[in-house]
Amino acid sequence: MKVTEMKRAGQLTRQDFSEALWGREEEFSSGLMALIDSMDFSHQVMEGAERELMILAAVRALLEERLPVSGPERHQAWVRGWQEVLENFRQSGQGAAALTPQYFRPFQIVRWQGLYLRPLVQDLELNIYKVFRRHVFDRFLLNPEIKHVFEFGCGTAHNLVALAAVAPEKQLFGLDWANPSQALITEINRELGLNIKGQTFDFQHPAYDLEAPSGSAFLTMNALEQLGGNHAAFIEFCLDKRPALCVHTEPIEELYDQRDLMDYLAWRYHHKRGYLSGYLSRVRELEELGKAEIIEASRFKFGSLFHEGHSVLVWRPL
Repeated sequence: MKVTEMKRAGQLTRQDFSEALWGREEEFSSGLMALIDSMDFSHQVMEGAERELMILAAVRALLEERLPVSGPERHQAWVRGWQEVLENFRQSGQGAAALTPQYFRPFQIVRWQGLYLRPLVQDLELNIYKVFRRHVFDRFLLNPEIKHVFEFGCGTAHNLVALAAVAPEKQLFGLDWANPSQALITEINRELGLNIKGQTFDFQHPAYDLEAPSGSAFLTMNALEQLGGNHAAFIEFCLDKRPALCVHTEPIEELYDQRDLMDYLAWRYHHKRGYLSGYLSRVRELEELGKAEIIEASRFKFGSLFHEGHSVLVWRPL
């Protein structure tokens, strides 16, 4: 197959983000607009044969490749991964930049609003993610009524460090099942002068002795995806602790449109990897029973080659 020349190149703008982030540009905070203006989103839109090659890569992944499946047996892989980040943070002198998880790969193909983008800048995916993350913070966590934020599955704590930069008055908690995560938080507090509290936490066996004071928000960002369909224990934990908000940015299968080719392939990939399954459906059931209220359930239509990792579900127990 001969690859045709790509015809469109560009730079994502405030307007592009306002259309993608379920809001108007005038609703963006000054901090979010400054963040957009400070970063490079240079890319080329992949069209014609280039796009077909990406579709073919997705199909081959589904039909040919042996992909790791999420679940408890992946625990040691996450221990090794966060240990690598811990050692890099200690040795590199890069500060918060060294906390970026390994799954943000340089020059990785990005899916954006139904398109495939070829990055012309190393950190295109990470830069878009930072805008998305700041918008989620602005909409749901910077409310002064939210005084405590618990990030479950916090990994390298890079999200909490970003939140601390814009909301230093909030008490932050980083919880993860891999011990290097807690060691990282200790190092982060020492090196960056923060006061994040680290704690071991297993989604499958929640620690009910955890105290969630009034004004608490429970946050997950690409962490629940590892549970597959085994999320009942965590949902029951949320219902018991009654946080003011549960904020999830995760791959959410129910939001794909399976009549669309890119969505269908992403949905199939989602299931092949054993990612989060039935979570939104269960929260909808709880809403019908009067036990929960869904505040937001929407797609950002952003991710990597194979799927969208950053849809939004915000709910609260009643």
